[in-house]
Order: sequence, then C-alpha cells, then structure tokens
Amino acid sequence: MLIGSGLVVPVILWGKRAPAHTVTTVALSLDQKLLFTGSAEGQICAWDGDFNSQMTPKMLLYGHTGSISCVTAAGPNRLASADDNGGLCLWDTLDYQCLASGESSQIHTAMKAHKFEEKDFYTLLCNGHYPEINILNADNLQVIYSLVARVHPDWINAFCLLTPKKQQDNIILAVTNSGTIKMWTLNTQTVRSSHVYEDESKQIRCIDAKVIQSCIYNQRTLLIVCAKNWQIYDAGEFSLLCSEVPSSNTQWVGGQFISIDTVMIWSCSGHAYLYRLPPNSNPDHMEYHQLVGTRALQHASPILCHVIEPNPTVIASSPSVFLCERLNSAVNYLLLRVDADSSIHNWNINREGPVGSISKLDESGVHSRPFRSLWEEVNPAGLLDHVLESHLGESDNEYVTCSLYIASSGRLLSGLSNGDIVIIPILHTIRNVLFSALDGTKGNQPIYRTLRGHKARVNSLLYPHSVSSRYNSNHLLSGGSDFSVCLWDLSQGHLVHVFAVHAGQVMNFYIPPPNCNVRPDIYM
Repeated sequence: MLIGSGLVVPVILWGKRAPAHTVTTVALSLDQKLLFTGSAEGQICAWDGDFNSQMTPKMLLYGHTGSISCVTAAGPNRLASADDNGGLCLWDTLDYQCLASGESSQIHTAMKAHKFEEKDFYTLLCNGHYPEINILNADNLQVIYSLVARVHPDWINAFCLLTPKKQQDNIILAVTNSGTIKMWTLNTQTVRSSHVYEDESKQIRCIDAKVIQSCIYNQRTLLIVCAKNWQIYDAGEFSLLCSEVPSSNTQWVGGQFISIDTVMIWSCSGHAYLYRLPPNSNPDHMEYHQLVGTRALQHASPILCHVIEPNPTVIASSPSVFLCERLNSAVNYLLLRVDADSSIHNWNINREGPVGSISKLDESGVHSRPFRSLWEEVNPAGLLDHVLESHLGESDNEYVTCSLYIASSGRLLSGLSNGDIVIIPILHTIRNVLFSALDGTKGNQPIYRTLRGHKARVNSLLYPHSVSSRYNSNHLLSGGSDFSVCLWDLSQGHLVHVFAVHAGQVMNFYIPPPNCNVRPDIYM
C-alpha cells in the first residue's frame, strides 16, 4: 500500500503467474448470477454466473487467514464465509467489501442461510467441529442461540431444515458423526434461551454422513448420503425404506431429490447417478412403507436410470458438486461440478412431465477453463517479473514467499524461495510497470538490491523500527527455513549477524510490548 498525507491507497499489480486457487467449496448467489469458489489458499473468487457459456473470474476476495471451509449466500447481495482457523467474514457482492468479520474458537464446516418468519433478518445455521448447531445473525455474525444435545452429544456431520406448510414450527434434523439422528423444533417458545435441546434422538445406520436432505415435494422422506451407502428414510419415524451401496473404489459425497421418486447422487470421482426409487420409498405409491421391518426390504433396491460422466474421466482430487433448481429459466436443474484446479463443469438438466416427476431427462453441459488458463490469456504486467526471472528463472516451484513494505522509505522487500531478499523502490517500479503496460514497451528495468544470507526459503520479514522508534531504523530481520535469523543493515546492504541456534524453521517475529525491560539492541 502507498501512504501519504494520511491517505492509504492499496495498489495491487499481479504478475504473470496466476495466484494459486485450489477450490475447496462453492456457493451460488441467491439470484444465481454469481458463483463463488473458496480456496485452500484463503481467497474467494467470484465468477460470472452465465451458465450457458464460458464462465470468467470477476473478483478475488481476500480476508481470511486459513483455508476456506464453507461459503454460502447470506441474503440478497450478501455472502458469508468461514475458514479452518475459525475466521468469519460477511461480504457485499455488489462492491465486494467486507462488511463484518470475526474470530471463533469453533471451526465451521457448513453454513446454510435461512430467514425465519418471526425475524426480519437472515440467519446462518452452522455446524462443524463442535457438538451443536449455532444460529448466527447474518448481519453481524454473532451467535443468537445454539442447538445442543442432551443424549450422546457429538459433532454434527450434516443437517437440514423442514418447514411444514400446516405448522408454524421449523424442524431441524441432523446426523451426528456416530450415526445418531436428532430433531429440534424451533418456535417462539423454544428459542427464548441461548440453548435449545433436541426433542428426539435415534441411532441409525449412517456412519460418516455427508448430506441429509428432505424431499421438498412432500417432506415425508429423507435422503441420507454416507461415504459407503445412501439411504431413504421415513421422516416421521426414521425407519429405513431403501439403500444403495457404490461400486468398488467409489465413495458417495452428496445427493439430492429431483422428484418424489427420483434422486441424483454424486461420487468423489465426479460422476452423477440418477436413481428411480422403489415403490416402497415413494409416498404417492400404494406400496409405500409396506416393506419396513420385513426381509423383502433387502430386495427393494433403487433402479439406476442415467449416469453423467465427467470429462476428463480421471481427476486429481474430489470435486465440489451440487445441484440446484434454476430460477426464471426454462431449465429445471443446474448440476455444477468444480474441480480443485477451478475447472467448472455445469449441466442443464430438463425434465418432461408434471412437477415432482420425471418422464425424460435432457442433459446438456458447458465446460469452463480453469483459473490459471484464463490468467495466462490476460498476461498482466508484474511488479517483480524482471527480478524474479533473473533470480528464479521460469520454474513454477520458485516464487515470492513473503513481503514487507517500508512506508518511510518507500521500499518493498520480497523474500524468495531460493533464500534471496530483493529490495525495490516501490514508486519508481510501479510507475515504470504501469506506463510500460500502457504503451506496450518494456521500459527501463527496475533498480533493485539483493540481500543474500539464507540457504533456504525466506519465511518472514520484520522491520522493527516501524513498530517502535527505540529500534535502529537501518535494521531488518529475516527468518528462514534454514533454521536461521539474519540481521541486516539496510543502509549498507550487508549482513550484520546470523543467529543459527534454532531447532526449526523461523516462521514469524513478534515485538515485545513497550513496557518490557529489554535493551533496544536485542530482538525477540
């Protein structure tokens, strides 16, 4: 950032190499015009949501310090996100500003937004690495109340929300890590306290559940997807109606009802399977529920009707897949698959027949290229392109590992993966890069200085004088993967001393508080 006259102006100049974006989770905006992908690197990418053509990245959102564990639409023009360090962020999807942020001791792995009738704001229902479901205010990310368990409390793997049409109550069904299904009833009477206890609890055979989903057409049947099987249950008494196991070397990761008697299940390989449920599992059929508790239930298997195969058929890691009903479109459903490299595959699925039934499936798909491939087409001018090419070459394994901006002298310091530290005058370099990009010329090469002292990658940089004036304004500290700390004299550009008594990598530096009784020339 550039600082002058009390004004802070952030400046970002990307390089030729695309920032890493390993997709971990995906979400759609409420109007289905934007797709958001969270990454293991901590950033969120907004994509243009035209699912009938190539999708393009629109904006990168930075605000998290860990891998993004979940994202969800938190109301009109709002997006909520969480990371595996407990961080929470609320974003405006119009101007992409961070409206609110916070830290939690609990790690959220899934979030769903819902607006209860008795409240004038959206709420976030969250589960994760803790034995409860937290209800958050989507406007300020504060916990309103929690759904806790009296009987066998355990981490919640998945949950769903039921809103019966003939009742004012809201029902939440959840499956724990140990295979216990729990039910909470929410109304104006039960949510008066900060803790709401479950109404029912029952042990069922669903270890490591991934998804629990109710049929939106009648809310009488439940789909529970586990890694080794998927099952249909009666929503009233939680009795098993049918189940299906995958073929060898395949694991289920999700699924959803697309009609009363049809479900779509997807696997870790990116395949999507369309199944027709047996009469015993169809509430509109006269044989519904008749095989419960009998041996004939073992033979009441679903019928595989169709398979949507990925292209390419072999992918490096499990993709993020979800199915949603399209809004204001002739297409009935959108099946979306995002691979770890940010390749986006979407299929428009049309059905023929009345709502709640499928007589014919019409499938058409669009493939969008990954983030890195699109970046290479743009080929933006980088701030350190010339410096990196001279120090690191063209190898993708060599890169900038840390950076530090010294506002008082207008210098940018970058630690590299080969152990070098590069110092450039930031204003001169930015001016050179911007004007060169405008007129298409290479311009003058940036002037820079190199500090060499580390034998492995540089992990952290610290300019102590920027924190406290008691430290020498010419001193710089750097920590590396070679277990050493280097003290530099910036005015002379030489190494003052190397501290090599550490038993591991030096990852960060901390300045002692002002009232700490230490000599000014000792760094901690």
